[in-house]
Amino acid sequence: MFDIQRFADTVESSEVLQTKFTFADEDTRTVNIPDPRADIEPTEIQELSEWIVANNVLLGDVGLANSTGIESAVIVGTTRVRLDIKSIA
Repeated sequence: MFDIQRFADTVESSEVLQTKFTFADEDTRTVNIPDPRADIEPTEIQELSEWIVANNVLLGDVGLANSTGIESAVIVGTTRVRLDIKSIA
């Protein structure tokens, strides 16, 4: 296996919970929540989305359409490797 860390000055990892909401005008919006808890449960995400819809927290851009629900929720992991290119000669 290739060890990228021996070439990198800094390796950073992060996760984002991406929730995609639907609207009455058939539009969608994605809400990103950085650094979600490792033990987050789908029921917690569902409860949050129901609260967001019930309280009209998000509005569509076409006629201020109301949110109708959550379409999907995924946790996206990202790894960034910062290289000191000045030292590469």
